[in-house]
Amino acid sequence: MPKICKTLDVACRFSEACETMKIKQQKHIQMKLGTFLSVSILVWIVGMSAAAQSRNKKSPHEFSFIAGGGLSSMQYTPAAGKQKPGFGGMFGVGYRYFFLPRWSAGTGAGIALHIARTEVSNCNFTENAAAGDGSVFEFTYSYGNYKGRSEVIFFEVPVTVQYQSEGKIAYYGNIGVKAGIPLNAQYEASGNLETTGYFPDLQVAVKSNLPDFGFGTYRTDRRIDTNLKTAFMATLETGAAWSFNDGWMLYTGVYADYGLNDISVAKSASLITYQPDRPSEFAYGNSTDTSDKLYPLAAGIILRLSFRL
Repeated sequence: MPKICKTLDVACRFSEACETMKIKQQKHIQMKLGTFLSVSILVWIVGMSAAAQSRNKKSPHEFSFIAGGGLSSMQYTPAAGKQKPGFGGMFGVGYRYFFLPRWSAGTGAGIALHIARTEVSNCNFTENAAAGDGSVFEFTYSYGNYKGRSEVIFFEVPVTVQYQSEGKIAYYGNIGVKAGIPLNAQYEASGNLETTGYFPDLQVAVKSNLPDFGFGTYRTDRRIDTNLKTAFMATLETGAAWSFNDGWMLYTGVYADYGLNDISVAKSASLITYQPDRPSEFAYGNSTDTSDKLYPLAAGIILRLSFRL
């Protein structure tokens, strides 16, 4: 009987030991599963956070398609008549680098059209001229219904600094300088011209129609190419930027360009000049050349469609 009791006691102890080991193993497994699950959840959270940050992170490189228009003229003061501004436009491409979330530096390339007009209802000019035999006389010309039109196409390269706020609708402003290289410049003029002469030594006034000698009535219609210097302008732009979900932005604003230097090459005191060796052929000047200073001027509406890469 005692042996049986001892055997049963050993068996019970063994069973309890096995149960204890089983419980410990279960707890160990549960701890490992809990640790693995915790690590997995942490990794998932970190991964999702990194993915979200990756999606929300914007590239610092922005590329744009640009178009604008409005007042786009040449500023000058003609010797006669009035200068009237013209309307033109511009288009091009741009690039901006955001060195800070709200600050960027930009450049680009574009084409701009500037137009200016001169209108003279009636004007009279008298200047000394020399005839073919060397005698000096007073050459007088009168212009009626004179209309001049200056047209310049510039290749423009801007350099600007921009600040813009954040949000779906951001407000922005940029300022900088712009170089404009004249690709093509033409001047077109038309009007009624009448010329006379007075020779003080002979006390003779020539008012007859003598076109071979440069005296008479003419109709002038001409279009010539002109030479201009590279223009340097201060430029300013401001407006609102509209964000889209696919990373595109539409900038809508107003801009202004102001010329800083005189771009005229030739200077002329009069619209025509008497030529003694070819009296029937006048040397025509431009109303823009009679001004002390000629520079581009522009202001209007601008659109920029931008995306980041």
